[in-house]
Amino acid sequence: MSSTRLFGKVLMDVKGRPLLSYLVDSIRQCANIDGLVVATSNQSEDDAIEEFCSNLKVNCFRGDLENTANRLLKSAVSKNCEAIVRVNGDSPLMDYRLIDKGSQLMRSGRWDLVTNTQPRTFPHGMSVEVIRTSALENAEKHMSVAYQREHVTPYFYDHSQEFRIRSFTSMIDFGHFNFCVDTEQDLIRISAILDGMDRPHWQYGYEDIIHLVSGTIN
Repeated sequence: MSSTRLFGKVLMDVKGRPLLSYLVDSIRQCANIDGLVVATSNQSEDDAIEEFCSNLKVNCFRGDLENTANRLLKSAVSKNCEAIVRVNGDSPLMDYRLIDKGSQLMRSGRWDLVTNTQPRTFPHGMSVEVIRTSALENAEKHMSVAYQREHVTPYFYDHSQEFRIRSFTSMIDFGHFNFCVDTEQDLIRISAILDGMDRPHWQYGYEDIIHLVSGTIN
């Protein structure tokens, strides 16, 4: 809730619903994951997120505000997860098929990290990183700067020779599209996209959404 660019954005109202509920709905369509946990902070302003999770019967884990890597690690350990899929809460139009793709790749080999962000060919707001818990535990011990702890995976990319990293990409480079919510204008834009849909939002893959907004978003 304490986002400096748009305070409280994850629970802001979008067409009568909290923003985060759109992401939850999409993730619930996944076939290749075993559960869903919202990993938020232990600060009082995030009590609202815990209440949101309780209302939707979603698991909630609370940890350090600044050390996202440690928060994710502890949430994974608490659920005895072999690996976790990291998806940001400001990505309401996330294509759940990309989560299934990343999870499938993780299951197919002994990867430490499966990613669709390096190189970026998918839109912002469609980022998927599947991290083996043991690899995250090892990496987190060596994260020496705040940026690495906040953004979780920079340490992996900065020390790629130490980890088994598998990337997957889009056939076409859509990396210039942005479906994240960081500003009030982004919120308006997401609402407009949802207005243009004639079926549940999770039925639209990332290419469908790009087709829907082509020529109006960059």
